Amino acid sequence: PAVLLARLRLHLRQHGNQPKEEPSQTITQHNALHFGLLCIDPVNRQVTLEEETITLSTSDFDLLWELATHAGQIMDREALLQNLRGVSYDGMDRSIDVAISRLRRKLYDNALEPFRIKTVRNKGYLFAPNAWASVQQ
Repeated sequence: PAVLLARLRLHLRQHGNQPKEEPSQTITQHNALHFGLLCIDPVNRQVTLEEETITLSTSDFDLLWELATHAGQIMDREALLQNLRGVSYDGMDRSIDVAISRLRRKLYDNALEPFRIKTVRNKGYLFAPNAWASVQQ
């Protein structure tokens, strides 16, 4: 044990006194998504709509991010459930529908005729990238 300890101390003296490299102070580039007056910042997990910060739960933010990154494409319930929760759609789960309606309410989308997050019958949901030019409450 004494020899092993001596070797470890020698190794630490030889290799432990080398100047440590400074950690690089680079700022990682993150791409916030901008759609008219809507801004979604994935790093800070912050959503602003016309300079107003919108408070979203974690699941609401994840759902909005999933829809916004596929803006202009129809996302069906199966894909949303799989991407967000890792489970497959059983045909009875309405949690995505409830989350969409909650998200619409928080983002001032028209509940009777949504124009920002549209329901495409028998297909899924469509995030309309060009519908964020003005806030209609």
